[in-house]
Amino acid sequence: RAMVAGDVLVSGQWTGTACSLLGPPIGSTIQCSGFVEFPEIATPQPDVTAPVVSSVVPVDGAVVERDSPLDVVAEVSDAGAGVDRVRVLVRRNSTGEYWDGSSWVSSWSWVLATDGGAGSWSVRNVDVSEASSYRVLVWAWDVEGNLANWSDHVSPIFEVLEADVTAPVVSSVVPVDGAIITAPQLDVVAEVSDVGSGVDRVRVFVRRDSTGEYWDGSSWVSSWSWVLADLTPAGWVVRDVDVSEASSYRVLVWAWDVEGNLANWSDHVSPIFEVLEADVTAPVVSSVVPVDGAVVERDLPLGVVAEVSDVGSGVDRVRVLVRNQQTGQYWNGTSWVPSWSWVLATGDGAGSWSVRNVDVSDASSYRVLVWAWDVEGNLATWSDNPSPTFDSDEIG
Repeated sequence: RAMVAGDVLVSGQWTGTACSLLGPPIGSTIQCSGFVEFPEIATPQPDVTAPVVSSVVPVDGAVVERDSPLDVVAEVSDAGAGVDRVRVLVRRNSTGEYWDGSSWVSSWSWVLATDGGAGSWSVRNVDVSEASSYRVLVWAWDVEGNLANWSDHVSPIFEVLEADVTAPVVSSVVPVDGAIITAPQLDVVAEVSDVGSGVDRVRVFVRRDSTGEYWDGSSWVSSWSWVLADLTPAGWVVRDVDVSEASSYRVLVWAWDVEGNLANWSDHVSPIFEVLEADVTAPVVSSVVPVDGAVVERDLPLGVVAEVSDVGSGVDRVRVLVRNQQTGQYWNGTSWVPSWSWVLATGDGAGSWSVRNVDVSDASSYRVLVWAWDVEGNLATWSDNPSPTFDSDEIG
């Protein structure tokens, strides 16, 4: 309403002896004359909105370590009067007890959280040394008394597992025990698993027996040494060990899990592998069938079989040439052709290398030449081996 001279402003309303256009301090006197309009005064709206608990740590489903005290931290905000207090309940489900801030008690209990600033409220050093699942409930009030109940937000359940007292398992090591190595470098690979806290680290020791030296990751040294393996999809690996010197080599593996349990080298296979002297010896072709001077039936396909061995790196491949002496043609595996040709023989794994189904239907004399290579590339040439000539008889 219009204000008259002599009114006084009292608690947002006015009466008697004064007037104001700008909202003077309550109880002040300002002389004015006539009628004036007093500005409308806004009435504050009450805060009826509860705080918001946006997160709680540990999160729901977490697995936490049992050997360290735990902090429960809630992030709480309030858009109105501001957060006043936060209460946290922690229940150990295995015993049905509650954390009271210093110990576990049988009666229902909660702890008043500490305001860490920036919306973080915490209960510190909760004893979770006993394996169990634990439940966390959080209540938060603002200054006006509005409540965010525990059921209004996430109420995590987290797990503390039994103590891990089981060592990792080293299931295999490559090179395997008794292996013969021909490459100048190799990777040592250990397959390691752990059913508890998980594999933490793996150490690998490689000893060259001929010199008594140890591999340190880059060179051979006289002092005892080991190498920390790298975890890869293939396993725990020490790469590029120099095995260019002929010798026997010993591998030892140690593995620890996160809890410190040790799989000692003596708990699993500790392979010894061999690196041989360089192979400079060619394979040996001990026999070829048909033998020299043989007479074979011309109406049946013929198999040429060579017995080949190698005392070093092993037989890699065998080539066989069959020549029809009458026509001057060569067998290419399916037919006779005028150009020089040979066939790659098939090995049976026991030293026999064969070329099957040679067509000897033409009555003639035939010549067989054999070449054999080992893995290192040493060659047994045809002149080093039996080179039989056989005949295909006339029908009838």
